[in-house]
Amino acid sequence: MRFAKILSSFTLLFIGYTLVNGSTPKHYIVYMGDHSHPNSESVIRANHEILASVTGSISEPKAAALHHYSKSFQGFSAMITPEQAS
Repeated sequence: MRFAKILSSFTLLFIGYTLVNGSTPKHYIVYMGDHSHPNSESVIRANHEILASVTGSISEPKAAALHHYSKSFQGFSAMITPEQAS
């Protein structure tokens, strides 16, 4: 029962987000070039800053980011709209 409430809340938030932004988020992998940061924390911070610049929010990048690539190259994957990706 609790899982159903959580799932329905998530669904409502997703629908609300889609209605407000007018577009459905999709999974994008963003390649940022060769690894140039001293540690993975700085990679994550840089990725969140890039996402914040397209989402217009400080909290949204942490929710949108799915994975941070920090070993062999710099990049991330995120759920963002096509408009934000462009």
